[in-house]
Parts: sequence; structure tokens; C-alpha cells
Amino acid sequence: MLPSTRHFFILSLLSLLACSAQAQQTRSQKLDSLYNDPFFYSTVSAIILPKGFVEVNNFGGLATANQRFSLQPKREDINGRFDQFTNILQVSYGTSAASRFNIGFDIQYSSLHLNLDSTADGYSVDLREKAFKYAGVRFRWKPFSRNRRLLVQGSVYQPIDKPDQNQTSLRLQVIQVWELSRRLFLYTQPGITYNIPKGLIGGSMSIPLTALVQFQLKPRLGILGILTHSILMSKNAEHLFQFSQTSWGTQIGAGLQFQPSLRIGFTGFVTQYFAGKNMYAYRTANVGVRVII
Repeated sequence: MLPSTRHFFILSLLSLLACSAQAQQTRSQKLDSLYNDPFFYSTVSAIILPKGFVEVNNFGGLATANQRFSLQPKREDINGRFDQFTNILQVSYGTSAASRFNIGFDIQYSSLHLNLDSTADGYSVDLREKAFKYAGVRFRWKPFSRNRRLLVQGSVYQPIDKPDQNQTSLRLQVIQVWELSRRLFLYTQPGITYNIPKGLIGGSMSIPLTALVQFQLKPRLGILGILTHSILMSKNAEHLFQFSQTSWGTQIGAGLQFQPSLRIGFTGFVTQYFAGKNMYAYRTANVGVRVII
């Protein structure tokens, strides 16, 4: 190789390495604004990814109950146990150069076991089901460029197991992040889910209201306090837009969030329903893992 050619090759290689390092640094800097944003609670992330980034978020939760809240309401034993494991895998992609819009898809797996020693008719029940239940498409959007702490998330979930028996649902959540101090944050998340009528199955609507407090013990480690109140309503068959409340439940919980780097984070928490009407008195354990690529 001639000296001039060799020098040109070396300079080109150095320039390529320098450009690659600069691009990688710029890409990493885009994640700086995400550091204090959590990915808490039931696969709802307060993150809006920069353009070209991918987020993989997996959330698993186990709910168990041996009591239920009656219509009065008061606690009563069910003479058995109900267990349900739900896992939701989300993949999101940043589409906006201004980091204000993401698209994604979800897939939900569910496994349940209902075991009753005896019913009112004197029969025992042992019901087991395992299936991928729903697939969904989703968006995340920050509608105001000057308010980066307000986020809107919406999705459409389509049943993939027993589609003639399960309903398509439309879901919407609004997340607002409140910085109470340098280490203390409040996240409010009202939401609404509408289940579209199908055949003889009437429409229904649920309204979950969530408040989460996060205190940063260290920059990468936070403790969580959670309060959720959920209302379930069914549509009146005679009036198109009239719903009546059929059940409600209130739960409280606590957990931890650990984020060792900008690209990976873990969260875990437990909850307990302490009040409700016409629903199981669940205790839950939940774990979430998020990776940004």
C-alpha cells in the first residue's frame, strides 16, 4: 500500500470511529430526560421514547383471593381460592423527532385457577384456564410541548382467545407527573376502559383511578406508595348511554423501583384490596422489567 493511500485509509478509519462515537454519545444524551420518569404500574409507562428508540416492557402480576366483598358490601369467605396470573408484554417505538409520540403493540397472557370446596348447590368447582387472551395496538402522546409531565396513552385490545365470548376494549389513560421536591414525586393516572357489546354480551365500562408516590432514596433507587380505586359499570339495555355501577374496589400497596442505568429498570410491588363491592378481595404481587434499545 502506498504511503499516501495508507494515510488516507487511516484518516478515513479514524473519522468513521469518531463519527460513530459522536452518534452514540448523542443517542445516549437523548435518554437523559428519561431518567426520572418511571415505568410504574400495570404496563403504563410515563416515558416518551426519542425517535428511533425501542422500549420492551414486561409486566407480570399474580392476584389471589379467598374472600370477596358482597353487595352490602362486606367481606365473606368463598370457601375456596381464586388465583390469576397475568403477563403483559409491550413493545414501543419512538416515531417523533420531538419525542412526543410513540406507537406500540401489546400481548396479554392469563392463567387462572378457581377452586371452590362446595357451591350453594353442593358441588365443588375446579376451573383452570391458560391462554394468550388479548393483542393490542397502543399510542403514547405528550400533547403539549411545554408540559413534558403530561402524557396520554390509548389502546385497542382485541381478544385472541374465545373471540366470540370476549369483548374488544378501548382504553385511555392520562398521566400527570408532579414534582413535589427534588426527591419526591406524585403520579396521578385516571383512566377509562370501554368493552364493546358483542352478541348477547352487553357493554361495560371501568374507571380506574391511581395515585402513586415515589421517593428517591438514591438516584437509582426509589420506594413507591400506591392507592387505586376502580369502578365497574354495566350498560343499561334500554338506554344507549346509561350505565349503572355493578362493583368497585379500593387497594393500597407499596414497592421498590431500581434503575441501574438509563436503559434498564426493575419495579416490584404488592397490593391489598381493603374495601370493595361485588368483587374478590385480592392480594397481588407484581414485577416489571423495562429495557430501552
